[in-house]
Amino acid sequence: MSPGLGAEEALALADAFEASWRTSIISFWYPRAIDPAGGYRVGWDARGRPTKDERGTVSQARLVYVFARAARAGHRSDAMLAAAHHGLEYLRDVMWDAEYGGFVWALDRPQKTTYAQTFALFALAELVRAGGNDDARELAARTLDLLETRAHDDEFGGYFELFAPDWSPAPRRDVSPIDLRPPRLKLVNTHMHALEAMTAAHRVELDARAELRVVELIDIFTTRAVRRRYGAAAW
Repeated sequence: MSPGLGAEEALALADAFEASWRTSIISFWYPRAIDPAGGYRVGWDARGRPTKDERGTVSQARLVYVFARAARAGHRSDAMLAAAHHGLEYLRDVMWDAEYGGFVWALDRPQKTTYAQTFALFALAELVRAGGNDDARELAARTLDLLETRAHDDEFGGYFELFAPDWSPAPRRDVSPIDLRPPRLKLVNTHMHALEAMTAAHRVELDARAELRVVELIDIFTTRAVRRRYGAAAW
């Protein structure tokens, strides 16, 4: 068995990752992804040329998180925080359903998924932690409340996955955009992101329910999501 990395090797690897992130990752997305008309452009080919730009809550939220996390790490903090707020405005004004609440899956697909809500909550909580404005906290709080009141299973714990645009039960023929399974099933993939979102919400003291959900989700992963025959989590 390998003894693992030594201190010098670990530091060298960390430096390599840091350099790659600065020169290859953040430099690709900023400022290229910033759409002056709102939100982020997410469609690019391998050479960085624009391709079909399909706007969805998950991709928009991921970039809010990236820019907010970069700001908190001290990388061009003012510019990164402004970039994150740019995405916040798009999530709030375009991806949020003003009539029924919650984030749509995509501009051309208004159904509600727990998966998308958790990505938005994770990003918004990170923006709050990075010093984001009051709008970030307010929208994060609304998102968490919707997860609790619309998607949480108060009897058995965890979250149902798929809903109609008005949060009523999705038709039985519908399937989640991330998994070809019936609407009322619960997905380990979604719950993994729910755990990180609720943890982030707890860190910024967003809502007392966040701590309860962190404990609940850890219990789900350690006692109920494992396929005992294989010793690994189910999908």
